[in-house]
Amino acid sequence: MALSDPIAPHSAARKQLRSYRNEVSSWGGKIARRYVVGLAILTVGVLLVLVAAGFGVAAIFHFLALHYGVNIALLVMGGFFLVVGLIAVVAGRVLMKRPLPPLPNLTGKRKS
Repeated sequence: MALSDPIAPHSAARKQLRSYRNEVSSWGGKIARRYVVGLAILTVGVLLVLVAAGFGVAAIFHFLALHYGVNIALLVMGGFFLVVGLIAVVAGRVLMKRPLPPLPNLTGKRKS
């Protein structure tokens, strides 16, 4: 047997690695599929909540328009959205200005 002859264990190891790669690929595919389905359901849920919020805003507007007139209803709804929008802008700015957390150590040990 010469040193340049292929050794049989190489092909066995290659087959074993290919089998393992296929198993890991299948495993990862199942996880990815689960997350895609979960994200799709979450998206539909968020859209339905937004539709429900739209109906709620329309109902409040209708109530206000019947009792106080259309101009007052528009004023109240516009003011409400202005206040909520400003609160959201301020909260977002506060969150964005927070300092970044420090980089983790390469050793994985936490400082006490």
